[in-house]
Amino acid sequence: MSTKTKIIINTVLVVLLVVALVFVTLAIVFAPVRVRGDSMLPNFENDQVVWMNQRTNRFERGDVVILPSPTTGNINLIKRVVGVAGDVVHITTQGRVYINGYQVDETEYNIHFGNRVGGSVTNQFTQARVIEEGYLVVLGDNRPNSTDSRDFGAVAVTSVLGRVV
Repeated sequence: MSTKTKIIINTVLVVLLVVALVFVTLAIVFAPVRVRGDSMLPNFENDQVVWMNQRTNRFERGDVVILPSPTTGNINLIKRVVGVAGDVVHITTQGRVYINGYQVDETEYNIHFGNRVGGSVTNQFTQARVIEEGYLVVLGDNRPNSTDSRDFGAVAVTSVLGRVV
């Protein structure tokens, strides 16, 4: 075998190895998730596929996360983080979100203000609550059609499967 042929074979093998390592790394870090339901309209639609970073456990306000439903456990929910540990969260019966006494400007992603259609005007946060260490408050962008922390309370960070990228 000539030197030129050996160089070509070695180059192809290195390229294949690098491609395989990239795919393995992506498979370990990222996972596709199918959105189910309309709770995140207009930003995420039913049956849309999103990518989730499943190797993170640090979340900030505004992050979109995937978590198992605290009420059923057999489906995954997609929600936006609105409160983190140490925040004082208050959600009025009109749907306004207050963090540490300041109303959150949600106009960038939430077009639905007010009460949920056909829903209760009460929620887990009608009285201001301090979010404990290791917990998050998550809400759907489409508030009238979302089951979220207003219904099931703050969620443990350890239960979050990952952050949408």
